[in-house]
This record gives sequence, structure tokens and C-alpha cells, in this order.
Amino acid sequence: RATILAETRELVGVREEPWYLWPVLIELARSERYADLVALYDRSGSAIGRLAFIEEGNRNYRATGAPLIGQALAKSGRSREAAQLFRAADEAIRVIINHGKVPPRHLAELAASEAIMGRKEVAIRLLEQAVAKGWFAYEGLDYRLKELPWFAGLRGDARFERLVRITEARRNRERRETEALGIL
Repeated sequence: RATILAETRELVGVREEPWYLWPVLIELARSERYADLVALYDRSGSAIGRLAFIEEGNRNYRATGAPLIGQALAKSGRSREAAQLFRAADEAIRVIINHGKVPPRHLAELAASEAIMGRKEVAIRLLEQAVAKGWFAYEGLDYRLKELPWFAGLRGDARFERLVRITEARRNRERRETEALGIL
């Protein structure tokens, strides 16, 4: 916990941007370090700390980050704050989906948010749309669908397992194509 806070000291509460902290948030969620997520939330005066506020500029981050922090707050006994973040995420997701033409990567992120908030059917539907449009891994960090912590509640569902097989096949095909070109 001290290491993570020390590494993010320049960003958290001063000038952090969501994309700088996203890898840290993902790793904390993957390792179920909810107290650390809450510590980052409590310390932050900007991006993470403003997740509950409905602002046009933070809509995408709120749709994906608020459920993650909300889950950590709920597991830390702070259910009132968690509910506030879940409501903010609901509003952001609704606006994004109603806007239309959502890219596959973002559909997968919205599916993760829905899964965190316990809406399995909606999460599966959004994930199916993302995969149908070509999504197969979290861009930038290259996490596989089966590795993402948000979908833990969907494991065992036949539809989710089918999506895991599809994304793994796409990932393997892309790797073979890349190797054939001599890039790797």
C-alpha cells in the first residue's frame, strides 16, 4: 500500500489524469486490494475523487472507474458512497449507450462496469456486442477477457465462456500473423 501511494504521490490529489492511474487501478482490482483502491479514492482531489460528480468531461472515466471504486468502497463498508458512485456510473453508461456508435473497446469497458454492479445479463449483452465488433483484449495493457477481474462473477456462464474462447482464438490468430510478418 505504501509503495503504491508513494509511486503515485505526484499524480494523486495533485494533477493526476485517469489514464495514468488506470493500470494501477486494474492491478489493485486484480489482486483484490480494495483498501488500496479506497486509499487512492480518499486521497484524490481530482479525477478519482470527482467520479461521483456528473460532469460532461468525466463521463467516460466515470462510466468505467466509478464501478471499480464503488466496489472497493462497498467491500470496505462504505455502502452509501458506493451507491453514489454506482448511480453516477449508471447515468454515464446510459448517456454513452444512447449516444450510439460506441466503439468495441468501450463496449467491453461498459460491460465490465455492468458486471461489477451485478448486472450480468446487461454485461453479457454488451460484451457480445463488443466481441461481434472485433474486440478481443484490453488495449494498451493487453489483458485477456478471462484475466479481467471485473468479469469474475460471469465465469462459469456458458455465454461468457464462449466469448472467452472467441477472444482467445482472435488473440492467437493475431499473434501468429504478427510472428509470420517477423515483427515479434
